[in-house]
Amino acid sequence: MKRQTRTWLIYNLMLLLAAAAITVYLLLLRGAQLPFRCAFSAQSHLYCPGCGCTRALEALLRFDLLSSLSANPMVLWLLLTLLYYEVAFFLSMRRKTVRVSSKPAIIFAYALLAHAVLRNLLLVFGGIDPLGDLIQHWR
Repeated sequence: MKRQTRTWLIYNLMLLLAAAAITVYLLLLRGAQLPFRCAFSAQSHLYCPGCGCTRALEALLRFDLLSSLSANPMVLWLLLTLLYYEVAFFLSMRRKTVRVSSKPAIIFAYALLAHAVLRNLLLVFGGIDPLGDLIQHWR
């Protein structure tokens, strides 16, 4: 098996496993009627970069784009980044090239960090909390 094909298959297997794990996780939480609590948020009363991802993903699955963007817009950006890599890997296999740019992943990482910092600055200094989970700690 060629290296490009193996890389593409591994990438897609990882995506499939991640999607399955997230689906099982959401079903178990909903079935047990348990809320998910982020340990970082519980201790610091600030949002981690991933806070709101579960709600954003559930909203996307309901095709509620505005609620998803309000909960955590980085979920949509992550899905678009994953789509880019899916297409890029496929095209690199077709063209028999190995090179796929890492720039989208790097840009996503910086954007995720900037989003986390900005969201916490707005929470602490502006009283803006789209999720509504932590505003009571900063009033």
